[in-house]
Amino acid sequence: MFQRILVPLDGTSLAEEALPIAARLASVASAELLLVRVVMPPLEQDMLAVEPERLIAQSLEADLEEARAYLKRVITYEHLDATRVRTEVLEGLPALSILHLAQREQVDLIIIRSHGDSGLKRWLLGSMAQQLMRSSSIPLLILHEGREAPGMNLMLLMHPPRILVTLDGSPVAEKVLIPAAQLCAALAQPERGTIHLTYTVKRLSNGEEQKGGRDNANKENRAQAEVYLERVKQRFVTGDLAPLHLTVTTSVVHHAERADIWKRVIEESQCIGDSPGYTGCDIIAMATHGRHGLQRLIEGSVTEQVMDGTHYPLLVVHMSKVEDSFNEVSEAKHV
Repeated sequence: MFQRILVPLDGTSLAEEALPIAARLASVASAELLLVRVVMPPLEQDMLAVEPERLIAQSLEADLEEARAYLKRVITYEHLDATRVRTEVLEGLPALSILHLAQREQVDLIIIRSHGDSGLKRWLLGSMAQQLMRSSSIPLLILHEGREAPGMNLMLLMHPPRILVTLDGSPVAEKVLIPAAQLCAALAQPERGTIHLTYTVKRLSNGEEQKGGRDNANKENRAQAEVYLERVKQRFVTGDLAPLHLTVTTSVVHHAERADIWKRVIEESQCIGDSPGYTGCDIIAMATHGRHGLQRLIEGSVTEQVMDGTHYPLLVVHMSKVEDSFNEVSEAKHV
């Protein structure tokens, strides 16, 4: 279970939308909540041309003091009154400073509210959520702006959650299962949450094989995916995740091209479930390969495409960096 949860804040009410969910998780898990504000130092070479070094230092200290005062106000908020809270004010580049602090403090989960930067601004600067998603070895819960669905983030606190977990058949993709299961169980307390496992399978199209062989191959691929999902489901029924007492459902969806995977994930996230008046998931959970540079430019990142295309919160685990020692069975029993 989560022992320390980090929430980056920037002084805006948007960033503070992460606090109710973080406080709920911290309360259920008896975890410490670490609230962080990062102050970027001035660009000294530019400022020295117009201001003396002494004035630059005074300006930085004023910013740091304002950040400390801001965090003191935040910890008095009503939904934090029953939570162990600690604050940190850092100086440096925001994403890098947060990652270093999270690693030093052995944080189990980072919760951040995305400000919804897109297009040219994201291309030039990159969003904080995007930077953390590409580099963090710690599970990251990204809450969205919710333009299409105002109040979506707060809905996580109104009913037992349903989390859609995307899998591709590989052991590394399964790294997302434990943090997703722990998150689902904690948010559902004292009730029972649901994990929906989904596997996207490539459907052979016209021209790739003769019709008879193509149909058989598609059926065989689907059958193999269903067998795989049933094996993963057993981890929740009789295996290491059984102590969390989660309901588990599964589905296999098809894609024609790799570029369609993110669209199929979003479509599936919107239609799962059978409760009256409640269709879709509450969170999408994915592992990311963390591709960089030319590889990401050519192939794209399915996780980033999902992040850009959905209004649901997104739980991201970095496949190439996450550690195997992620508090498995013993901590799962303490939900």
